[in-house]
Amino acid sequence: MNNKKKNIFFSIIVCCYNSEKYLNETIKSVINQKYKFWEIILINDGSIDSTEKIALNYKNRNFPIIYHKNKNNLGFSKSRNIAVKLANYDWIVINDHDDIMMKDKLEKQSKLIQHNVDYKFFFGDAYFFENNIKTNTVFKNFESRFNFNINRLSFSKNELTNDLLRYGCFILSSTVVFNKECYSTVSGFNEKLKYNVDYDFYLKLSNKYNFYCSNMILTKWRIHPDQASRKLKRFLYKELSYVLLKYLFYSKNKYRIKLYVITKSLYYFSKFIFHR
Repeated sequence: MNNKKKNIFFSIIVCCYNSEKYLNETIKSVINQKYKFWEIILINDGSIDSTEKIALNYKNRNFPIIYHKNKNNLGFSKSRNIAVKLANYDWIVINDHDDIMMKDKLEKQSKLIQHNVDYKFFFGDAYFFENNIKTNTVFKNFESRFNFNINRLSFSKNELTNDLLRYGCFILSSTVVFNKECYSTVSGFNEKLKYNVDYDFYLKLSNKYNFYCSNMILTKWRIHPDQASRKLKRFLYKELSYVLLKYLFYSKNKYRIKLYVITKSLYYFSKFIFHR
């Protein structure tokens, strides 16, 4: 009897817009993976800098890369939906254009998938990364702020919804791998959203699937000092208020959590109104 497990093949989605500063480093972190069963799907979302030149430099190399350029800037949600449709494989990895994969990321995730066949969604931990210096991890940051233990192997349906609504989005996109089945079940990424695309996607899935959580460090997540302008923050708050209320009534939540989330949503909406 042959007990050898089948190789897991990954489609790695990198969406970029004016990413000339970081794109080379991001792509190299994929190329340098110990695990070699993957393809890159690189979506250029209408960049006007040298992003296209950098991307095309990697075509016709000894690894599979699919390159697509949007005629106009469509945003990350639409770009990701385009990328998933172009994907040849069932397991989707999101790697933002400025984030860095640890060398053993895909190797670790392939083993997790092989040994936990009942799960369709996996996520892990990451270093915050600023000025080429590793700082705290995402999990430790959330745990210190909220006294919330993320380090558990499984988040069950509805339990995860409650935690996401209460504590915010503690799942970092560049540590995530999910099966296309998940994506199809919830009709992909919400193209009406601009700033809370990941949060919305996880909340939709949290009502339908159990999530597998690993405390392994999988990526380095780059922090930009000027990451969000004041104008951008205003609309981020408005969108966040909408997402919270949307899933409050979509899921089975305890009364106390519902009250907390309503208060939180009103707080973010007031930030939108009065933030200048």
